[in-house]
Amino acid sequence: IKIKMAEARKRKQNYFLFKHRLASGEIRDVEIYQTKLLLNDQEVFSIIVHDITERKQAEDSIQQYISRLDALRKVDQTISSSFDLRDTLKILLGHLQMQLEIDASAILLYEKDTQTFSLSQRQGFRTATLQHSDLQLGQGRLGKAILEHRSVFIPDLRQSETIFSEIPEFEKEEFQAYYGIPLTAKGELVGVLEVFHRSALDAEKEWVDYLH
Repeated sequence: IKIKMAEARKRKQNYFLFKHRLASGEIRDVEIYQTKLLLNDQEVFSIIVHDITERKQAEDSIQQYISRLDALRKVDQTISSSFDLRDTLKILLGHLQMQLEIDASAILLYEKDTQTFSLSQRQGFRTATLQHSDLQLGQGRLGKAILEHRSVFIPDLRQSETIFSEIPEFEKEEFQAYYGIPLTAKGELVGVLEVFHRSALDAEKEWVDYLH
């Protein structure tokens, strides 16, 4: 900080924003006001430091909210102008990955006659996994949750027994977290939206609300 402030004095700059590390190791956002004074014929500097971490976090949250609303508007426009379901779902997954910063996602459509889900679209995968895998309604933890129209959050796939362990090449994806959401229309089940992440996933309320 001292070096930055010395450089700023040369440029006659009196306002700065910094990332400041506390003794605990925590990083805080601070703003600094610097004023040059003349005291006993010597130049001295008065420095005022404000911790603006909470304000910065609130501003970032608002910007993220605006960005997500804009993405939803674009998705809505696409859906309204497209007659191809696959193209619509592909665009939807693209927006979800960009806005929620997730590694991979997939949409499975429900086939009522066979009570199974088949892959319709997917993005972010390294292998061909899931392409030829069908989920049976009521099968395993995920299938039972979908049957009851409940979402499923698995923070660590490596510690959970799921249907994915039976799918070839899935392990190569190195996914850690999973979130599955049943898709319904007029109360009827139409599919499943699946979200995969290769590191810990913070499924905060706002994040989950955006998915729903």
